[in-house]
Amino acid sequence: MIPNNILKYLHRVEGGRVNNPNDPGGDTVMGRTKRTALDWGLAGAGDVTADIAAKIYNDWYWVPSKASLLPWPMNLAHFDAAVNVGRRNHDFRRSGRFLQRAYNRVTDERSLVEDGVIGPNTRRAINDIGDMIFAGRHRLFEEYLWVRADYYLARRNSSLREFIPTWWWRLSKLREMAYAPED
Repeated sequence: MIPNNILKYLHRVEGGRVNNPNDPGGDTVMGRTKRTALDWGLAGAGDVTADIAAKIYNDWYWVPSKASLLPWPMNLAHFDAAVNVGRRNHDFRRSGRFLQRAYNRVTDERSLVEDGVIGPNTRRAINDIGDMIFAGRHRLFEEYLWVRADYYLARRNSSLREFIPTWWWRLSKLREMAYAPED
C-alpha cells in the first residue's frame, strides 16, 4: 500500500475538483478523471472519494509503476511522475524513461537503456546509486526533477503551456516532501 506520507502529498498536489477545458483529463476529482471513475464503476469523477482515490492510486499507479520497489525519495518522484504525466494502457514508460535518463546523467555512464521499463537492471542501479556516488539518491532525485522540468518545458508551445506554472509548483512541493523531516 502507498505510504501515508506519499498519499497525503498526492492529495495536496492533486487537489479537489477541477474541470479545465484545456486539460486533456477533463473533469477530475483528486486527480482522477471521469474516465477512471467510469472504469471503477462510478457514475463520474464527482463520485471519487478519498478512499477510492487511494485505492486507484495504489492499484493503478503505485504498484504497476514499480514505485513501490524503489528507495526513498525515488519512489516518491517516480510515483508522482507516473500520476502527473499519465499512463497509457497501464504503461508507465514515460516516467520510467525519466528515471533512467536521470540516472544516466548523474552517473555519466549511460549504462541504463532509456526504454522506460523498470526492470531488474534499473531497480538495481537505483538501489545501488547511494553506494556509487556521494549523496547519490539525492543527486538522482534532483536530476529527476530536472528531467521532468525539461519534459514540461517541451510543452511550452502547446495548449498545455498554461499548466507550466502549476507543474513548477508541483516540482517545488515534491522537493519539499523529499527533504521534509519524517513524522
